[in-house]
Amino acid sequence: MLLARCRTAATTYYCCHSAPAAIPRPVCSSSSTRFVLPSSHTRPRLSRGLFGACAPATAAPAKPPAGRMAASLPLPLAVAVVLAAALLLCGGAEARVLLTLDDFGGVGDGIANDTQAFVDAWAAACASSEQAVLAVPVGKAYRIWPVQLFGPCKRKLKLLISGAIVAPASPDEWAGRDPMKWLYIYGVDGLSVSGGGTIDGSGQQWWASTCKRKKTPPCYLGPRPKAVHFEACRGVSVQGVTLQNGQQFHLTFTRCTGVKASFLRVIAPADSPNTDGVHLNDSSHVQITDNLISTGDDCVSMVGNCSDVRVKDIRGTSATAQAISIACSDAVPCRDLELKNVNLTLEGGGGGGRATASCYRAYGKSAGAVVPPSCLAKPTAS
Repeated sequence: MLLARCRTAATTYYCCHSAPAAIPRPVCSSSSTRFVLPSSHTRPRLSRGLFGACAPATAAPAKPPAGRMAASLPLPLAVAVVLAAALLLCGGAEARVLLTLDDFGGVGDGIANDTQAFVDAWAAACASSEQAVLAVPVGKAYRIWPVQLFGPCKRKLKLLISGAIVAPASPDEWAGRDPMKWLYIYGVDGLSVSGGGTIDGSGQQWWASTCKRKKTPPCYLGPRPKAVHFEACRGVSVQGVTLQNGQQFHLTFTRCTGVKASFLRVIAPADSPNTDGVHLNDSSHVQITDNLISTGDDCVSMVGNCSDVRVKDIRGTSATAQAISIACSDAVPCRDLELKNVNLTLEGGGGGGRATASCYRAYGKSAGAVVPPSCLAKPTAS
C-alpha cells in the first residue's frame, strides 16, 4: 500500500493506493481514500508510516497480569483485528481528515500530561465537516487525566488507538473532578474505536485503598471511575483493543443503542475489586461478541431496562463466583436477551467451585454451549 500526493485547483490531498512495485509513482483514482491533512503534516513524515495512513500498525499486546489465563487473541481474531485496522483508512473514496494527538502537542512518552492535546484533537475531529480519523500513534503512550468528550459531531468519527492511552496512577489526581469518570463520552453518534492498542486504567492504587483489599482502617468506600463510559450514544463500535486494569468497570454503556463491542481483551488481576468487564445500563440493540474477558468481578453485567442484547462467543474467567449478572426490575424487565457459545469459568476453580450466572426479571434464550448455565427465563406474553 502506497501513499500518493495529488492536487486539485484548490486542494492538495493524499490517498492510499495499492499498486505493483513496478509502478514508480502511485496515483489517486476515484476509488482511493483521500486525506485532507493539517499543515503540520508533510509527505515524508506520512510516507514513513508515522501515522499509519495506509497501513496502521497494531501495538504489541500487553502481558496479562501474573497468574491469569493467557490473554492473547486466537489467530482468527488477531487476523480480523489487523484487517479491520488496515481497512479502516483505505475502505472507500470519501475524503477524510487525518489527525493525531501529536498534531496538537501530544508527547506520548507515558509521563507527560497529554490531556489537553487529546481534548483539542477531539474537538477538531468532532467539528470537521469531513469524516475524521483521530489516531493515537503506535509505539507511544499518552497519559490522559479525566476527560469528558461531548457530541454531537458533524460527521461519524473514527478513533484509531494503535498506541496506548494511560490513566494517572494516583486517585489524588481526581481531586475536584468527578470520581466516577475517566474517559467519558456523551451524546456521540457513529463513533468507531479500533486499532489494536491499549486503554490502561492504572487502577492499582484505587484497588489497594478499597475496603475489600485494605483490611485495616482507614479504607476507601467511595466511588471509583468507570474506565471507558459511553452515555446517550448511538451506533457505537468498540473493536480490537485491549482494556486493562480499570479503576472499576472497564467498559460501560448507559442509555446507548446500536452498540458493538467485539474482538476485545478485557483483563485485570483476580484481586482487583469490582472490575467488571462489559457493563450495560438501560441500553438496547447491543452485540457483545468474540471477546476475552478475565477480571476481578462479573465478566458481563446488565442493569436497568436492557433489550435486544446478544452475548456471543465470549470466553474468560471471573474472580468471583458470579461471572454473569443481569439485574433488571419488576417495573422494567430486560427482554430479548441471548447467550450463545459462552465459556466463563471461575478463576482457579479451587475447591470444586464453579462460576454462576445470576438473573432477575431477565428474559431471553440461550444457544450452543453456555458456561455458566444460562439463567435467562423464557419470554412471557406481555
